Amino acid sequence: MNTPDLSMLDKHIIGRVTPYIYAFTTGTVPSYLKVGDTYRPVATRLDEWRHVFPDLESHYHAPATLGDGGEIYFRDYSVHRYLEAHEHSRLQPNELQQGVYYSREFFRDATPEDIEDAIKDIRTSYQNNDARYDFYDTASTLPQTHVFTRSETEWTLRPDQEQAVANFIKAIEAGRTNLLMYAVMRFGKTFTSLACAKRMGAKTVVVVSAKVDVLAEWKETTEIPKNFDNFRFLSTKELANDAEAISKTHQNGETAVIFLTLQDLQGDGIKERHRRLFESTIDLLIVDESHFGARAEAYGKVLREGGLPAETKGNQRQDLDDTTDPDEAEKLVKQLDARIRLHLSGTPYRILMGNEFEPEDIVAFVQFSDIVRQQEAWDREHLNKDGVNEWDNPYFGFPQMVRFAFNLNESARKRIEALREEGISATLSALLQPKSISASENGSHKLFNHPQEVLDLLRIIDGSKSDPHILGFLDYDRIKDGNMCRHIVMVLPYCASCDAMEELLKTHGSEFKNLADYSVINISGVDAKKKYKTPESVKAAIFKAESENRKTITLTVNRMLTGSTVEQWDTMLFLKDTSSPQEYDQAIFRLQNQYVRDLEVHGESQHEADRKIRHCLKPQTLLVDFDPTRMFRMQEQKSLIYNVNTDARGNDELQDRLKEELRISPIITLNSDRIVEVQPADILQAISDYNADRTITDEVMDLPVDFGLLEDSVLRALIEAQSEIGSRRGLEFSPTEGEGYEADVPLPDGDRSCTSGEETGDGEKQDLQQNHNGKDETVSLEKKMRTYYQRILFFAMLAQEPVNSLGDIVESSSRGDHPRILRNLGLDSESLKLFKQVIDPFKLSQLDYKIQNISRLVRDDSFTPLERVERAIGKFSRLSDSEIRTPSQVCDELFHMMPRDRIRTAVLRGEKILDIASKFGEFALAAFKYLTKIEKLSIGIARAAIVSIPTSPIAYEFTLRFYQLIGLSTENVASDFSSYDILPFVNKGDIDVRSVKTLILTCCPNSHTIDGTEMKFAAVVGNPPFQVGDGGARASAKPIYHHFVSVAEAIATEVVSLIIPTRWYVGGKGLDTFREHMITNPHIQVLVDQLRPETVFPGTNNRGGICYFLLDKQLDNSQTGGVTVNTFDGSSLRSTVVRSLNTFNSGVFIRDTIGVDIASRVMAHPSFSPISDWISSRQPFHLPGKAESIHGFQDERPVAGGKHIRCFMRRGKVGWVPRATIYTKVEWIDQWKVMMPYANNIGTELNDDNQNTFVAPPGSVCTETFLVVGGDLQLSEVQALTLSTYLRTRFARFLLSIAKVSQHGTRQTYRFVPKPDLAALEKWRLEPDQMDNYLCDFYGLTEAERAHVSDAISSM
Repeated sequence: MNTPDLSMLDKHIIGRVTPYIYAFTTGTVPSYLKVGDTYRPVATRLDEWRHVFPDLESHYHAPATLGDGGEIYFRDYSVHRYLEAHEHSRLQPNELQQGVYYSREFFRDATPEDIEDAIKDIRTSYQNNDARYDFYDTASTLPQTHVFTRSETEWTLRPDQEQAVANFIKAIEAGRTNLLMYAVMRFGKTFTSLACAKRMGAKTVVVVSAKVDVLAEWKETTEIPKNFDNFRFLSTKELANDAEAISKTHQNGETAVIFLTLQDLQGDGIKERHRRLFESTIDLLIVDESHFGARAEAYGKVLREGGLPAETKGNQRQDLDDTTDPDEAEKLVKQLDARIRLHLSGTPYRILMGNEFEPEDIVAFVQFSDIVRQQEAWDREHLNKDGVNEWDNPYFGFPQMVRFAFNLNESARKRIEALREEGISATLSALLQPKSISASENGSHKLFNHPQEVLDLLRIIDGSKSDPHILGFLDYDRIKDGNMCRHIVMVLPYCASCDAMEELLKTHGSEFKNLADYSVINISGVDAKKKYKTPESVKAAIFKAESENRKTITLTVNRMLTGSTVEQWDTMLFLKDTSSPQEYDQAIFRLQNQYVRDLEVHGESQHEADRKIRHCLKPQTLLVDFDPTRMFRMQEQKSLIYNVNTDARGNDELQDRLKEELRISPIITLNSDRIVEVQPADILQAISDYNADRTITDEVMDLPVDFGLLEDSVLRALIEAQSEIGSRRGLEFSPTEGEGYEADVPLPDGDRSCTSGEETGDGEKQDLQQNHNGKDETVSLEKKMRTYYQRILFFAMLAQEPVNSLGDIVESSSRGDHPRILRNLGLDSESLKLFKQVIDPFKLSQLDYKIQNISRLVRDDSFTPLERVERAIGKFSRLSDSEIRTPSQVCDELFHMMPRDRIRTAVLRGEKILDIASKFGEFALAAFKYLTKIEKLSIGIARAAIVSIPTSPIAYEFTLRFYQLIGLSTENVASDFSSYDILPFVNKGDIDVRSVKTLILTCCPNSHTIDGTEMKFAAVVGNPPFQVGDGGARASAKPIYHHFVSVAEAIATEVVSLIIPTRWYVGGKGLDTFREHMITNPHIQVLVDQLRPETVFPGTNNRGGICYFLLDKQLDNSQTGGVTVNTFDGSSLRSTVVRSLNTFNSGVFIRDTIGVDIASRVMAHPSFSPISDWISSRQPFHLPGKAESIHGFQDERPVAGGKHIRCFMRRGKVGWVPRATIYTKVEWIDQWKVMMPYANNIGTELNDDNQNTFVAPPGSVCTETFLVVGGDLQLSEVQALTLSTYLRTRFARFLLSIAKVSQHGTRQTYRFVPKPDLAALEKWRLEPDQMDNYLCDFYGLTEAERAHVSDAISSM
């Protein structure tokens, strides 16, 4: 493997710098040598001097250190003293021409050799200890904690701090009462906010923080500066000791600064002692949100959505120290009555994502780049002045962050690809997931699931192994020589991951070149708090290691990543998934604190100004992220936020802003052994590629919601009328009349509430998927507002001209087709205009940026029109449950199954290809590619050959737009009717073919072929709506997809290829005739059976799966051996067989080929008789699912219980109903019997395939939730228990599964399950596994068949 060229990286990595003496000459001051010192790179200091002396020429630089290890420092003053003593006089002001910059550090006729002689003399003086020069011993001095003593002078507010105070006063004078000071850490928010309190004349100031360990900072800032000599700091300790502490402070004419934690507000002790405080108005309430933690549940959601388990609640609590959840904090803070509230925030996301602050409320907006620029500006203005030291800069010591964005190592990437195929998207967290996320006796929480891949990653970081995409930075000389990476913090996904990492580092320690030098400090492991009880104990451990010259690695998940300051931390490895910018920023800014030590001269100083020096121990930090796209996204977001606050042109200047941010904090990547410095264009391209793979819904979920919009009554009504994003209604509309559906767009009525999910038809489905009444209104409104955002972004895609902002949309709303497009999207220009006027500018900027990116997507000339359409279609997932985008590879496959050349011949004679239910034009795109690339037809012929019938007004707009982009004939898009308008011509299976053709042909400009005959359709394709609301209760619905199949078969001349649900295989409401037709249809050539529909249509509910088929009208499958059935389990092809769809001539299609063999053997057994004969019909006692509605129902058994009987209900509930209410199967009431849920997941793609049978004693009934087994058998209790166990065996559940494709388990789904010999099975009534073995032996299952059953069905 090649060794990467590190020369580019050498320019950026500096590390800890020891002091240097430097010297230069300039033609501006001839005959003089300038001699100075610097505690930064010499090249940096000389560049600063070049602003004054552009022609300077460097002549000398050497370390200003002595001693064997360079631990003794000396200053340039010592060199100056020597030069003056040896007749090299200083430059005098009168020797310069007017206007030439003067510095007294120029020495006449001095040479580099003179400096060498000076340093030799200084070294001799140190060795002789003769006190002629001043020396500083670094080994004897480390940063110290200062005693709080009031200063003699006032601290001066920096310009940015002074501006914040001025803004604060201006805001409160304008009547603003809820203010926000956003500034990154180290801005000095504590000092600035207390200055605000003094400026407003506050007498009672209350500070609320989540963390106790920031008390010292507030106390120090209150008690040291002379500015606040009339302020008295009061903590809970003082308040607890003296109930009159506050009133005494006021009596003394002082301002009380009261520090409380959120924990104080949770208890009653402080409130009771100081009731007057909590009952009176506080002058200024300072809410220090800089230390509020990220929401634990938000990270949990990232893990769950990524296919991983969330962290345990116990581990979450112990990992967060005393940090309080922001939502809980808000409730606690609201208890306090304050005249003015000032929120302090270290990240900008409260401004962006929140809704409580208007622009006038924001008194400071300071990002880290602002501090760097002010630091640079101070240096430019002051540093070249005589007597000014580098550490006099008020921003001295702020480190530069260098960011490494690496892809994972090769073995980890392969593992992640495998995990993604399993549906796990939280890949970093999955890679570092421990075998157990909670403490386990066998120590599995100390082991990774993928230890080899993690170990490989560590070895590459360490430098003991190489990889073309990761730099072994711990072995990089510049980092080692610069004393960087001394104290690393590693952020991991689970608390137990910390234990596993500690164990891995310990076990393999001797194998590492560099990691072996590190001590591991595990602060988030499952038992970590036993060793490191407080943040102070963690800091003490790291301080001790540094004092002993030991390096450390701190392992954490969340602990100490919010609010805590560990000054030694200089490197962060970010190894967990997070989508929260706030959490990410709070974590990485743990590195950005100053780490400076003060060194005092030994003995009496020869020069007062030389008395003290300050040495920056951390001039640079490293952030290492193994998700480069995340780093790029976070950088893009920061730049966007900065722009909207500082630049009127906002997003237009994004590239310039990125360039500046990357100058301040460069990003370095390693690609194929080549070190690359990331440029703005790289970030924008990476974001573009990332966004191209995201849907519009993903983009909408990124946008902040502005609840301030709801204060406008018009906008509130508009938002409340929307459906919730992600709801079943989505953006669907009732079909309307007129060109392009130009009409008002009503919300769908019950009969048009169409879905692609599983059809219902009974009340029980709602038992499984209940809507949650009493939903929080705020959550609902947020989702509705996102739906409105979605409509706006849809317009950005559909607009006929470029739009870069909401303002552009409003301005173009009356031009061309835009009025129609707006109407069909449910938008109008006046509402959009009002929306733009009212929305918060920060949030508008984010929306504008999304509009701009989406608009550019369909206009990107770097792609061909076909590629642009493919990228654009990929942005969509769904409009509603009836309008789901079909993935391009599936669309392509439907065409690739078609017979070659016959379609070509048909199209050449003028026949068309029809998409019977177009949503986004995806089938039209696939048809165009097929005709031009596979059938080799000319583009002109292909463009005119494709006809689409949209499913709704929005679908019309998308289909039309993509026709335009590809160049297809737009007249072939139906504009006056939708797919649903075909349904009235289908009546109980009979089709009015003439009327259907007449309707469809209205969208073709020429309804006749080239030979003058009526237009024909060679192929009908598509993904038609699956079902429609039938007006029944509880969202009852009926299937309609079979009608589209029938219509397609009636009008196609060659082939039909459609996507439909699989429920027709064995059941389905009103599908008996359709099923019979399909399984006996001689023209079906191929059936693709997808067991996991979510892999094709993510986020949909198609229990049992989906399928697509090829029906070839010229084929007779009885002559070819049957239908080719391809069964897929996700992306994996499970089997390919050729067989009849009419399994066993039973009138159903069984999808499991091995299952067919097993069922065949079972049914061939002489003893076989189906257990379905023993099973009740639906509603065995005719009791509704909600038995509570029955007159006389009781929750508890009445005292006089003879007239009431037990009733088993849903969700394990048991009630009591009057015996007299039962009029069906009365004879079963007093029998032993078995009950089992009517609905279960056996036979579906869900993993929960349990059969929750139970024995029901005499005197019991059940609701429609259950079926009854053996009601007529007069069972004994033992027999009932045996029967219950039998139904729970893998054997019985497997035979049930092969006849069942949905949650509904009717009597007929048990047709392949044999009646058991209860007497023979009785001895295993408590041992289902033993009973399983007996049944497999009894029916002669092979070892392979037994393994198949075990793989298909989980143990109970």
